[in-house]
Amino acid sequence: MTPPGFYKGQKKNPASAEKTDWIPWVPLGTLVSGLSGSWLAFHFGQKDLSFGLGWGSLFNVLNFYSLKILTEKVLTRGEVEGRKFFWFLNMIRWMVMAFACWWFLSVSPLCLAGAGAGYFWFLLILGWAGWRSDPLGKKINGK
Repeated sequence: MTPPGFYKGQKKNPASAEKTDWIPWVPLGTLVSGLSGSWLAFHFGQKDLSFGLGWGSLFNVLNFYSLKILTEKVLTRGEVEGRKFFWFLNMIRWMVMAFACWWFLSVSPLCLAGAGAGYFWFLLILGWAGWRSDPLGKKINGK
């Protein structure tokens, strides 16, 4: 039996690497599946849909990383300054997303629909990866 004093000097890391291993796979999965879907749509003659799926998947990955960087920067600042910083940069982020939607719509409504489908697919991948990394989800599945 290990004496209790053995664990006294050891620090526990609450955010272990095991919990965040899925983060790099979400953008990669989004890009690969979005570009594959874009190629497939282009192959079947749907150029506007192909354009929306391809660029939409790229913009989703950029949006994901911008939100991740924004969250890290807000958490390193104080509470008051962090809130101001968050709302300012979040407003800029949403203005960029609104411009991207306008750009897709200026190409065609089908292009915007392709970008929207890419975003929905990104959310499915993100939800699935988060659910699979949850320890409670693993217990429910019997793993």
